[in-house]
Amino acid sequence: MELKLLIVEDDRLLAEAVSDYFTGKSWETDVVYDGDSAVEKAERKSYQMILLDVMLPGRDGFSVCRKIRGMDCPLAPKEYEMLLLFLRNPNRTFTRDQLLTRLWGYDFEGNERVVDNHIKKLRKALEGSTCRIHTVRNTGYRMEVSI
Repeated sequence: MELKLLIVEDDRLLAEAVSDYFTGKSWETDVVYDGDSAVEKAERKSYQMILLDVMLPGRDGFSVCRKIRGMDCPLAPKEYEMLLLFLRNPNRTFTRDQLLTRLWGYDFEGNERVVDNHIKKLRKALEGSTCRIHTVRNTGYRMEVSI
């Protein structure tokens, strides 16, 4: 089964880097740079995963997510940032506190278990790929990429 990925990112260099990474891992990737194009693509084609930036021209990532929520595809607005962090640092272990600080900021006042929920969603989105997120007992999480 060929894995299909839609990358929705207005930063063209970042979108290209993410596309190159997943293409190298045998994913078929499509890239769009705004929210309206993302909705159009998602309505016409089936994807195993959509990496969705939040700040987009036109329709923002949250609006895109609401519009295509009924489609059978894991969505990853916040998980996208987490995925990029892991991809830039494969085999590095991150604690919950490190992930909270990097992704939600120093002033985050919510429950640290939010990280676990996002990891769960990210794991589901990565099913069938060569990327795996492992729990490092009493420490945090680590992504391993098998070639």
